[in-house]
Amino acid sequence: MSELHSDTCVSGAVRLALVPGNDDSAVESLVAARHAIVVGGDVAIHNSTFTIDWKVQGAGEPLVCALPHHQSALLEPQWADDVGTYWFIKGQMRVARGCQWRWREDLEPLGFAGPTPLTDTHRARLCELVAADARELPEDLAVLPQDPYFFGKALARAARIALIADEAGAHESRDLALQRACAWLEPWLAGTNRSPLVYDSEWHGIVSRAGLHDPHVDFGQGRYNDHHFHYGYFAYAAAAILKLAPHWGTRARLDQLDLLVRDFGNCSAHDTAFPLLRCFDFFDGHSWAAGLFPFADSRNQESTSEAINAYYGAFLYASVTDRHEIATCMRAVLQLEARTARTYWHLDDLAADIYPAPYAGSHAVVGILWSSKVDYTTFFGNNPEYIYGIQLIPYTPALALLVKRQWIERIWDKHLRAVADGSETESWREMIDLAYAVVDKPATFERISRVSTHDDGNSASNAYYWVATAPLN
Repeated sequence: MSELHSDTCVSGAVRLALVPGNDDSAVESLVAARHAIVVGGDVAIHNSTFTIDWKVQGAGEPLVCALPHHQSALLEPQWADDVGTYWFIKGQMRVARGCQWRWREDLEPLGFAGPTPLTDTHRARLCELVAADARELPEDLAVLPQDPYFFGKALARAARIALIADEAGAHESRDLALQRACAWLEPWLAGTNRSPLVYDSEWHGIVSRAGLHDPHVDFGQGRYNDHHFHYGYFAYAAAAILKLAPHWGTRARLDQLDLLVRDFGNCSAHDTAFPLLRCFDFFDGHSWAAGLFPFADSRNQESTSEAINAYYGAFLYASVTDRHEIATCMRAVLQLEARTARTYWHLDDLAADIYPAPYAGSHAVVGILWSSKVDYTTFFGNNPEYIYGIQLIPYTPALALLVKRQWIERIWDKHLRAVADGSETESWREMIDLAYAVVDKPATFERISRVSTHDDGNSASNAYYWVATAPLN
């Protein structure tokens, strides 16, 4: 059917349904729900429980299609299986009846430190590595990146070195890295950096002045691309600084940092200055990175690991500043982001039947997930190490929510080892190799021992720390 004609005027909604076969029960279910039209929904997070109360126009209980990550988690769902299932880019949708959806995320232990304690041997080696890493952090601010994304990565890297040094007992290295991080961040808070951050009253967000005037600079940051990626690094660094130097957190600094975190991590629907969780989609269960730019395939997100890093940073920041309600919200969002990443970006992880062949079987990861397609590529190149590696940065304790032993074991020999060995640069090879730590730590230590240059968000000490503390379950 390509057209629908009416001999009389029609107002309101016109609803069509494909009835599978000649199933009378399907017709009865559809007819019963014909007046219940979903026009929106109210969302809430309490501890780790998510609730969506569907706004319904008309009488009766609505029928709403549930995605795979809903189907495995909804509490006491009323499935209307008689109306059939519907295929979508994210797999088979199953129909649920009712005005409210509730599900609970199972929270895994998470804090500043890695999931496995350091041994004395690890600490001794880390003291050597952080000493070298801290000394290499530049004192000259002019040599630092000037855009929010790459500066944020550099800042978080310095703060991460300080945290690792503190845990290893290398106090001089900790203090040096901490001093550098504080000095680097200060101009961005004071607005004296090259492209100051400003508040955009039209779209209610913090953007770079350069990005506000030119939509093509700073990765489209001025048009709200990648905000959670960018400010997530700031949030993580701020949390690390405040953990190690609480006195640094003056009221003025915290007020400025709050603005950056609220830009992407605002948990209050009553906040009139920023939208509720700007990038996060409560229905799809994950963030979208695309801002105001129109795309033929609608919204997209490339790096799930940087989205996880964003909510991890916001969770830690809220925790160290004693905003426990916000920390609870961020922790729940973080867990859901990780679960949907494992469902829709990882092939053969939590689900084995989301994508059909030829994509399934040929690849173990999605490079870019769009609203209506999946791409095995990145926005910066088609190299396999980019496609896999962008789903693995940065390496922090939160990555343990995403990189699981069962998945890496399945894909290492089939995909990952060849991707790492074929990498054109050793920094990207290291990103792939580090994932193997959840399977075999000694082998991973041996593989990364050949690396002399690291990703701009990584360091020798961080790579070693990840392997030493990575979970093996």
